[in-house]
Amino acid sequence: MPRPILYFARHGETDWNLERRLQGQHDIPLNALGRVQASRAGVIMRDLLGRSGRHAVDYDYVSSPLGRARVTMELMRTEIGL
Repeated sequence: MPRPILYFARHGETDWNLERRLQGQHDIPLNALGRVQASRAGVIMRDLLGRSGRHAVDYDYVSSPLGRARVTMELMRTEIGL
């Protein structure tokens, strides 16, 4: 059986990241740079999948329910073309 392929991405920056504060379960939103970082991560993922001959629609996408993680995933998926 082939090994599964897993890709991990961390959420983009929040204001609390800048302040070096621990966020834990606090639902702190992405800041402007965090939104740019998330979109760039999607571009990188799209290019990675394209170079390897893989298709974005063949993967499942899972995110924490916290807003910063969900928005990161949504921005990445938009750049990937999903």
